[in-house]
Amino acid sequence: MGIFICGDVVSNKRIEVCPELARLISENLSFCNLEAPISGVGTPITKAGPHICQDSTIIANLANLGFDVFCLANNHIFDYGAIALQSTMDTITKYDKSHIGAYSALTPPPNYLTQIDNTRIGIINAGESQFGALDSVNAFLGAQSGYVDLFDEAFVQNIVGLRPKVDVLIAIVHAGLENVDLPLPQFRKFYKFLCDMGVDIIVGHHPHWAQGYERYHTRGKECLIFYSLGNFAFCMPHHIPNQREQESFGVLLEFADGALRDFRLCFHKLVAMSESCKVTMCQEKEVGFSLETLNAPLLDAQSYQQAILAIVKKHFEDYRFYYDLALLAPSRRLSLLSNLKTLLKNWLFPHRGLAARQALLLHNIHIPTHRFVQEIALKAEIGSPTP
Repeated sequence: MGIFICGDVVSNKRIEVCPELARLISENLSFCNLEAPISGVGTPITKAGPHICQDSTIIANLANLGFDVFCLANNHIFDYGAIALQSTMDTITKYDKSHIGAYSALTPPPNYLTQIDNTRIGIINAGESQFGALDSVNAFLGAQSGYVDLFDEAFVQNIVGLRPKVDVLIAIVHAGLENVDLPLPQFRKFYKFLCDMGVDIIVGHHPHWAQGYERYHTRGKECLIFYSLGNFAFCMPHHIPNQREQESFGVLLEFADGALRDFRLCFHKLVAMSESCKVTMCQEKEVGFSLETLNAPLLDAQSYQQAILAIVKKHFEDYRFYYDLALLAPSRRLSLLSNLKTLLKNWLFPHRGLAARQALLLHNIHIPTHRFVQEIALKAEIGSPTP
């Protein structure tokens, strides 16, 4: 038995898997990212972006497929507040399954500890700071529950405290810029810092696309960093996924005698049907991406820099537009008539829709991915300081 980890799951349809994938999930200790709470309870929180929930039957569905542990540290798990989060955790417990990544201010973040082939293994889960993260500021303002903040000091302290108790420490993280091929440099640096602090394997998701992986040597050993597995089953109404969102991979980790023995990449495709979504195993040559191609820029500093600059230049325009919307300012993306209406609204009704606009402003400046993109783009525009 090993540990199988796959990416994001959001579905309002029944999820089916092919026989080969069913065996893989059921014969190993299997983790998935439950990207949203169950529906029917709670109320939408104030945030920027969509509110997502999924039918409560999804947990029974995934449990019956053989998933053992649900990762809850992600940017949608708190979309309907503390009640929906608690109901989701209670439902997972009802089916005798475990969850990691979400907790209350009165309890420590949950760690998952297990032993496989004489190897003591610890698994932790965190997401980058977004709406619903129980970070230090939200705790200061009175929040009582949420998900583990990847960039909070408490997460690093947990790593340091857990390290002596296990042979292998795995961090499953939910972070990064969506729908791009490469991780941002700030994430690469931070993940390597986490390895320096004691993590042996980092497995990421959230970008919805598969990204590459790299090996990092620290503490006298080799660590593995998988930047994004992509989606496992993302089946939402009115969402038409592109090919990259439907094709991805999971990772099977095998252990022996106190160490990682080997790992295997398990490629899969999602096929949406009228009543269900089916995930099927496939070969790498059958998906629309190449891990060798995705890995290549991670090994070449110059090509990586050029690719990242192109990515942030494209996405920075979105953030400019969000600032215009948040501040009721004219925008190049709007027509002359729309801009005139915006100016009148700013003058006559400056408090109308204020909460939503403040959430959009917070979305730009607080979420690490968005802040990182803006930082790189602005510094590149300004130019590096000369000596």
